[in-house]
Amino acid sequence: MKRILLFGILLLSFLISVQAQIGINTTSPHPSAALDVQSSTQGLLLPRRYRYAAIFLLSII
Repeated sequence: MKRILLFGILLLSFLISVQAQIGINTTSPHPSAALDVQSSTQGLLLPRRYRYAAIFLLSII
């Protein structure tokens, strides 16, 4: 029983400490970034959020 508990605690602590960084057009993303995008010719286009959609999403939460 103690081994199972110890294994569970070790597994949980490992899963909490693991973080993944995603890099696009880079082989080494910055360690503090969740997403690192590098390009010399293109930019980043984010989807538009309309005001009523944002208000609707906030009312659900």
